[in-house]
Order: sequence, then structure tokens, then C-alpha cells
Amino acid sequence: MNPTHSINKIPEQIRDESLIRVSGLDHDVNGTAGAAPKPGDGAASGPFFNADDDELAKWIKSGGNIGVASQGDLVLIDIDDIEEWNSRVDVDLVDYVSVRSGGGGRYLYYRCEEWEVGASLRKYNEEIFIIRAQNSFVVAPPSIHHTTGEQYIVEKDEPIQTIHSAALNRLYEIANPSEKQPEQGGSGGGSRDVGEEDITG
Repeated sequence: MNPTHSINKIPEQIRDESLIRVSGLDHDVNGTAGAAPKPGDGAASGPFFNADDDELAKWIKSGGNIGVASQGDLVLIDIDDIEEWNSRVDVDLVDYVSVRSGGGGRYLYYRCEEWEVGASLRKYNEEIFIIRAQNSFVVAPPSIHHTTGEQYIVEKDEPIQTIHSAALNRLYEIANPSEKQPEQGGSGGGSRDVGEEDITG
């Protein structure tokens, strides 16, 4: 087990979010380690934990990984191909929490009330990016990637900001160019919106 695989490494921004148990190098699923929930667990049904839960602490300390579920207003942008993302996405997303995957991708964390639509963009059957909302999840620090053995780490350490629904709408359009997704939700709670004025096209 990696000595840095510690409950204390859960990022502050997600300590109170809906966390789930995910398979790790020492906790496989059907004989294969990978980024899948522990059997019987799920992003829709839980069980959910926060960072102070003793059961989650035992899971991490024994080599299990964790994921953060997109419950409520949490929207997760899962970027697998950074180069393609940079060349295709014309939305300037600023002030974001960024986590680097142990496999080399990135996850961006935002809040957007009432946004419930997921979408993905592929090239040659490989994912470029995915919008994960409502009952999806991403693997989170301090997890260890099942293939590379590298740890998931916070790359850009900021509070989770509210993203304007127009920015997510543009990402949806990029992933589904023939289908415009009507804006949903909007800003709320006095949080600062990001991305609204930076959308082109």
C-alpha cells in the first residue's frame, strides 16, 4: 500500500461531499482492479460517506480507493484526453478545482443547480471528455490508479465555484453538435458564476 494513501489526503473541497468506496489495488472487482465501485455500492444508491467517517477511513487505510459522486448541484467534468480537450473546447473555464488522475487525465469540479444532463465526446471510440451529473462519479484523491500506481492529486487548489449553465450548455453542444441542450438551472446562493462571458460559437 502506498504510504501516502491516507484519510488526511482527501481534498478539503470534497470532504463533506457524497463519497463512495471504489476498488483499488488491494480491493479488486471480479478479480480485476479498476475504477469501479465496491460491489454493492454505487453513485446512485451509496452508501455515501464523508471524510470523517470511520468506515471510509478503514477502507482507505486498507488500500481501497474512493470516488466523489455527483449528487445535488455538483457537476464533474472528466477530461481523459487533455490535448484533444484543448484543441476542441472553446469554453474558458476559470477558477476551478482541478484533480489530476493517476492515469494522466483531469477532473474539474463545479456547482450548477438543476443541471442533470450527462454527455461525452469521443474520438476513435476513446473518451475525450465527459460531463458527469446526477448519480455519476469520479475517482478522487488519495486514490491510487489501478494501472499506473500513481496517486490522484489536487492540481489546482481552489474552492468549488458555481458554473453558469450556459458554459455547460456549450460543452454539451461540443459533445453533441447536432443537438442543442436547453440551458438548465443557473446560478444560486450568491456564489460567483464562471464561464458565462467566455463562451463563443
